[in-house]
Amino acid sequence: MFVTSGLPKFSVLIPVYFKEQPIFFEKALSSVLSQNYMPDEVVIVEDGPLTEDLYQVIEQKKTSYPNLIKTIKLEENMGVGFAMNFGLKHCKNQYIARMDTDDIAHPDRFLKQMTYLNEHPEVDIIGSFIEEFHDIPGDMKRYREVPVDHKEIIRYAKLRCPINHVTAIFKKSMVLKAGSYTNTKNSFEDYPLWYRMIKAGARFYNFPEALVYVRIGNNMDIRRRGPEYFKHELIFFKAMRADGFITALQFYVGIAARWSTRHLPIFVLRFIYDKVLRQRPKYQP
Repeated sequence: MFVTSGLPKFSVLIPVYFKEQPIFFEKALSSVLSQNYMPDEVVIVEDGPLTEDLYQVIEQKKTSYPNLIKTIKLEENMGVGFAMNFGLKHCKNQYIARMDTDDIAHPDRFLKQMTYLNEHPEVDIIGSFIEEFHDIPGDMKRYREVPVDHKEIIRYAKLRCPINHVTAIFKKSMVLKAGSYTNTKNSFEDYPLWYRMIKAGARFYNFPEALVYVRIGNNMDIRRRGPEYFKHELIFFKAMRADGFITALQFYVGIAARWSTRHLPIFVLRFIYDKVLRQRPKYQP
């Protein structure tokens, strides 16, 4: 039984840029604005000029929720990391929920996560499992499960990203203490932040349910491949090795796995994501 009275207020932070699909963006916003526990504000970062259709989606939602939605603008496209840092400065609440522009939040996402945070104030960041879908939520029954408890999350972080970024709700103060996001245009911005939060002493938790439906087919597998993306991963793993967070063996295993997946043909990479890195049907919602 979940009770909303007395739960902390929180902000939702959503960066958007011109390549997003308006219909997906509208559905993402609608899922945020129909939650069983509503945010105190929704901060949309316009990461550079947008299309007219995207502006129209934003204006429609602002008209319907004039006291809830706030937009801030960057003059040019700077990337997710920069946009998140920019948006953090404009969020008024301690708790900030991450949301993507083409995903759909489960109606109980914020209620369940904020209830847990209210009952466990020592936790600095909470994520959850995700369920991937193609056209409508539930059409693939494919999940990305992550460790739940803090100690398991720390162990997992030595080789793989321990928090599904689009599911995260974190304390603004802890993110800032850890140095916030890296201002790069590549999409490798979350894993290094979680690691810096680990070093800063943050407490982690993953809610053991799929609370966000993540749309596939948006070329994420293409964005996460190639020598440029691998270069950032190599730098990151070298930093973890230099800190003594991972062993030499873990470094070489992690780098070998990433080098191969970043250089494999797309059809092979998609097979690995589908058959190796995702689960069916162990988790049942």
